Amino acid sequence: MRRSIATVSLPGSLRQKLEAAADAGFDGVELFEPDLTASDLSPRDVRELCASLGLELVALQPLRDFEAQPPRLAAATLRRAEAKLALAVELGAQRLLICSSVSPDAVADDALAAAQLRDLAARAAPLGVRIGYEALSWGRHVRDYRHAWRIVERAGHPNLGIVLDSFHVNALGLELESLATIPADRIALVQIADAPLLDMGVLYLSRHYRCFPGQGNQPVVEFMQRVHRTGYDGWVSHEIFSDDFRGARAKPTAQDGRRSLVWLDSVVARADSVATAAAHADATMLRNFAFVEFAAESGPDAELLDLLADLGFVQTHRHRTKDVRLYQLGGVNLILNYAPGSYAESFFWEHGVAVCAIGVAVRDPVELRERARALAYEWIDSSTTGGELQVPAVRGPGGVLVHFVTDGAGRAPFHAVDFERIADAPADPGWLAIDHVGQALRPEEFLPATLFLRAMLDLDVSGTTDLVDPGGLVYSRVARNRSGTVRLPINTTNSWAAGTRRFVELARGAGVQQVAIATGDIFAAARRVARRHVLKMPGNYYRDLAARFDLPAPMLAEMGTLGILYDADADGALLHLYCTAVNGMFVELIQRVGGYDRYGEANAPIRLAAQARERDRVGATAA
Repeated sequence: MRRSIATVSLPGSLRQKLEAAADAGFDGVELFEPDLTASDLSPRDVRELCASLGLELVALQPLRDFEAQPPRLAAATLRRAEAKLALAVELGAQRLLICSSVSPDAVADDALAAAQLRDLAARAAPLGVRIGYEALSWGRHVRDYRHAWRIVERAGHPNLGIVLDSFHVNALGLELESLATIPADRIALVQIADAPLLDMGVLYLSRHYRCFPGQGNQPVVEFMQRVHRTGYDGWVSHEIFSDDFRGARAKPTAQDGRRSLVWLDSVVARADSVATAAAHADATMLRNFAFVEFAAESGPDAELLDLLADLGFVQTHRHRTKDVRLYQLGGVNLILNYAPGSYAESFFWEHGVAVCAIGVAVRDPVELRERARALAYEWIDSSTTGGELQVPAVRGPGGVLVHFVTDGAGRAPFHAVDFERIADAPADPGWLAIDHVGQALRPEEFLPATLFLRAMLDLDVSGTTDLVDPGGLVYSRVARNRSGTVRLPINTTNSWAAGTRRFVELARGAGVQQVAIATGDIFAAARRVARRHVLKMPGNYYRDLAARFDLPAPMLAEMGTLGILYDADADGALLHLYCTAVNGMFVELIQRVGGYDRYGEANAPIRLAAQARERDRVGATAA
């Protein structure tokens, strides 16, 4: 795969776009002509700049409304096309891309379209410019890549090829198997883009919501697998029209673009071998949460310690050489890191008392290190003295470290090596594990975080769910492993008044806002929690709950007293309770019944409204 990116995919001036693409490691660029038109760089300047940056100019695009033009417009259309051919030659562009016509003057005549494309391809051949033809998903007569391929075949000129754009194929839900039947030498270019699953017209979706592969929910992997079967080994290029990208910074955006192509290439390559894919998955799959680590400082930690004690956590271990303390309850491990000179200390001074790291169990952290290197994510080898446990990490969204704890048969728990026991853990089998860890992000971090979770951590990422906060909509996605033992929700909002954004501003950056702990008996757990730590729910909620679900009256009454919420579907039920916030963070207690596998989204507006009231009650310093 040779990697390219269209200049329309990046923000900034044309020079900034080209420099960002080169800095990210792309081999080439597609030049979106409006970027050139608005630039003070001449075509010769662009050609020389690309050469100095080591970029090939893969294509000039797009030439619009060219094919199937009636005779009265053909001469003017050809003059326009010849001018663009001359521009492509001056730029040193290898291709001129034509998208299917949207003009009301275009006629439904495949023979005419093929003849006009053949004529242009013949004119372009002596100039060293190849013609690529692409079906727009909103084209007037040609919307389907199979239709575009029939026209290219009918034209029958070797200098004319088809452009395969994953967005246009997937936006219409077209079948993918026919992609593999197109001869590789007739594919002029492959363009790749992802997008969320939104119910809107494809033109608006295309112009505003495209994203890099791995950031959306289209079947881009399946698309590329079919292209791979053709034997095609030419350029694969991003063409991304995105409101988010237009408002971002060029270099980080270009870096994510390259990461997405590296990820896509690796996933497609692994699919060629079932055995290789299975071994890779076993070695690198996140198996469970080993711990959650807080950056803390004596004094500011008082409220967190009070909550942990109230929930039943006890300090059971201390690190042998550092001021790091382990608190346990049942199967849950929480670490408080006070060590001077540590990453946790710097995190504390930037964010206050906050989650600075999470630990997840994996079979082979070494393979994950190689993945981080390929994707250009920052890998951090643990700083240890002799005999201490090696727990490497990768820097995740908001600077929160994801530590990889080596897991395997017969291995002792992570704390058995570096920690000494000072007390026994409370015997409470009802506390099972950490169910999920939720992070709040700024809007511009949402798509990069999605790519990190999918490409670096190999998690499945859901589509976006809208949650109603009194201060505005919150957008949520959930990343999880296949078994559901590791779940990492991410949330963002465009509203300054919403709780998610207030937390980000209070914490001075993205960070973990929620730690959800699974319990086998939420009523028993809730009875032990002091009322001052329980988020108060409105009586109207329980009245509505009685109408929606046939729950026993005593159970419903106790739920109201304890602040327990409820949801159910065909597979089971969920009971959960929220604690009041500590420095904007909150703990959720959660009990899953049967096969319930979601997160109580129906209760999110109730929780968000209750948290808003709590912020009003305690004052503006709470998130």
